[in-house]
Amino acid sequence: MSDLFSTIQSFEKAFEEYYPGLVAFAYKQINSLEASEDIVQELFVYLYENKERIEIKESFKGYLFSAVFNRCKSFQRKQLTREKYEAELKIKDQNEYRDLLTETEFEERVYREINKLPERCREIFTLNRFEDLTNDEIAKRLNISKRTVETQISKALKILRSSLDPKTFFVFFI
Repeated sequence: MSDLFSTIQSFEKAFEEYYPGLVAFAYKQINSLEASEDIVQELFVYLYENKERIEIKESFKGYLFSAVFNRCKSFQRKQLTREKYEAELKIKDQNEYRDLLTETEFEERVYREINKLPERCREIFTLNRFEDLTNDEIAKRLNISKRTVETQISKALKILRSSLDPKTFFVFFI
């Protein structure tokens, strides 16, 4: 091998002679011109950088085609792994989107049921659950008794418990 690449010119000559055929051979394996060119170029870089250590026991041409074949198989394995990983990510993204949709639908259903409450009941319940006001604060704000606030919140919870499935009610209100 060291005789073949003893000079830059001998390396360039080998590259010019074999490069087109090796790229065509790689292209038949992997169906990507860009990847085929990369594989062959990387092979020649490897050969030049390791010219002192590589011993070729067969013909140089046979060695090159075997090396390209093996690199194409490696490329295909990596490509399959990449595609599998991308497919898994896509499924994960779809599931997260579906979960987000489900959560949004879930919230819409709850708000729809809250909007069905009688007006005063809805107002008191909303102040308590979404504005975090205490029963005393609500009573003062609306100029009603604390007992009326408690009764209206209980009424709202009873209506919502009966109109929502138990899991939805539990997750949202407990």
